[in-house]
Amino acid sequence: MLGQTMPRRVHLAVVWPDVVPLLLRGVKRIETRFYHARRPPLGRIAIGDLIHFKPSGGEPVGMSQVISVQEFTNLTPRRIDRLRQRFGRQIKAPPSYWTIKRRCRYGVLIWLSALEPPAKDLTLPRQHGAGWVVLSELAAEDS
Repeated sequence: MLGQTMPRRVHLAVVWPDVVPLLLRGVKRIETRFYHARRPPLGRIAIGDLIHFKPSGGEPVGMSQVISVQEFTNLTPRRIDRLRQRFGRQIKAPPSYWTIKRRCRYGVLIWLSALEPPAKDLTLPRQHGAGWVVLSELAAEDS
């Protein structure tokens, strides 16, 4: 069962369909997001947060709690290559992913707990093409 403490935020991560079996088998332990401009989950994800995963165009397949987060700014192709060398085995992305992301300037690595079945009462808003959506935040954070 996921941690007993209430997560600060709940997220939805839309993933490629070929990532789903890797998540379900527990071999993909780090979720990555690399961008050309700053956007969520950068600055919006923390240890203890809950992430729901769903394939593009599909239904949720599971949820995981954030174990650790590392954010990056001012990335270069060389720095991304080093991230690939260091964490690639846990990220499980194909070479084409790294080629596409080489010129991104921002990134986040998110270490995941074991995937659990999706919440039965989960209602998802339309994503309108977004790959990451912050679904909820505790009101105490807004004060």
